[in-house]
Amino acid sequence: MKKASFLNNPYFYVVLFVALNMAASIFYVSPNFQIAGDALSYNESIRYLEGQTLEGPLPLHRLITTPLLLVSATVIDFIVNNPFVSLAVINFIFYILMALVFYQFVFEIYKDNKVALLCTILLVSNYHILNLDNFFIADMAGRFFFILANLLVVKYFMSGNKKYYYSTILVSVIGILFKEFGALGMITLGMAVLCMQYDWREKIKLILKASVLFAIIPLLLNLFFYYKFHFSYLDWYIYSSFNHPVGAYGLSVFIKVMGWVFLVGWPLFLWGLYKEKEFFDKQRVKILGILVPASLSFFAWPMFTYRTSFVLLPLLCLVSGFGLSKIKNKYVVALLVIFYLAVSYNLERLLVIINLPF
Repeated sequence: MKKASFLNNPYFYVVLFVALNMAASIFYVSPNFQIAGDALSYNESIRYLEGQTLEGPLPLHRLITTPLLLVSATVIDFIVNNPFVSLAVINFIFYILMALVFYQFVFEIYKDNKVALLCTILLVSNYHILNLDNFFIADMAGRFFFILANLLVVKYFMSGNKKYYYSTILVSVIGILFKEFGALGMITLGMAVLCMQYDWREKIKLILKASVLFAIIPLLLNLFFYYKFHFSYLDWYIYSSFNHPVGAYGLSVFIKVMGWVFLVGWPLFLWGLYKEKEFFDKQRVKILGILVPASLSFFAWPMFTYRTSFVLLPLLCLVSGFGLSKIKNKYVVALLVIFYLAVSYNLERLLVIINLPF
């Protein structure tokens, strides 16, 4: 008797793992979660869009940076009548979509289901996804559009088909209206064009065309916003640059953030780099290379935080998952994955013990 067809479908296991992670997040990772911080300003923004009177100032920075997320949450809120639940629903949907798209993204590069599944487990089980704080803010949507755009760029790079070029621009435009992260695929697109077999004149033309097509809607949005509220994204960026906490940008903070973002995954990453060298593939190395600039774009933000530096994680998981797949003993692989999960699930507790004193 044949097994049910869905049991042979790797996407079934991705969705199942996401569901298990969500249960672990609610009942173990963040059992004492309290709504605070950025979630409150998102709540106020949704109430404003619903026509309610706000007690405090209008959070303009949320409206300018996440308009589509807020509109989506407002639509759902007509049903659930709870802005925080509405945001959680949006984030959970994008969590599932991000996992599925990342699996396809990895498979597009490595053409191996095992590598794709291992990489996806590393990504979706990261503590900074499992922490419930991320289910009441906009980051999950931005991450989804970032990864989806990267997938389209890889398809464009490998096939030369212009439909993926234009699709990347469209996805990035939609993405930036959910969260700034959603626009980072444009950096990857520019890098891909530079590495493709075009002459320099054509490369410059393609990059300029992509930039103009991408910029139209965000520019119009900012002009409208400035006309209506005398506020733009530039104002928000300048404000953030000069009002970040003391010591939020420096080598010691960078070391901490990099450690906390991947922690026990870093040895896997180094092992993966070694295996990438051993199983060298010129085209794959080019693809990994064009992913680097967007993955390091968190340096452009005025401070180091786990949320902004998360854009580095997909690249780390790509290399680490490939390294894991090259370990021949499946029991060793299983133990390493279990250890990674155990640390992710307990990172908040471990930070009290291993936090650096500087």
